[in-house]
Amino acid sequence: SSSEILYVGALSGYNGGTVDNCAAFGVQLQANGYQYSTIYLGGLVGENHGTVQSSAVEGASIHAEASMSHAYAGGFVGENTAGGVIDQCYAVGKVSVTQARYGTVYACGFAGRSRATLSRSYAAVYLLADGEAQRYGFCPGTSRNCVYLNKGNFTYREENYAALYEDDYATSVTW
Repeated sequence: SSSEILYVGALSGYNGGTVDNCAAFGVQLQANGYQYSTIYLGGLVGENHGTVQSSAVEGASIHAEASMSHAYAGGFVGENTAGGVIDQCYAVGKVSVTQARYGTVYACGFAGRSRATLSRSYAAVYLLADGEAQRYGFCPGTSRNCVYLNKGNFTYREENYAALYEDDYATSVTW
């Protein structure tokens, strides 16, 4: 899209209500942004304004490409906005982003961006970031009692993953 905002998630592009005890398994999501557009791409929800609890994303493959655009890609949610609540959730999979010229582009294990607190959740996600894109093991924002896998290779449901990144916003664990 061009000069637009795109919300993409396996369950919902935009959540303004309540999501409880839901899961997405093995989804493949891809979004492309051009000329000043913004992408919120998440394994379960693109953008959350409501409540998501006790939910999961397993084995997802998420990819965003941004050219002169912004892209916030997370294994679970693209963006958790002010007032949004995400509690007791997890993401396992792969997130990749490509940035070509300008813009803010993040590949994140759990949330691409968060303006509200994320709590009691975890991420075990393989992250790839090309160009000037940045990687965050969990999320570039506030979290409480959240962890992400770091410094290890793991196999989950016969898929191989690797994790090796730093993230000041959540606690890393090595299993």
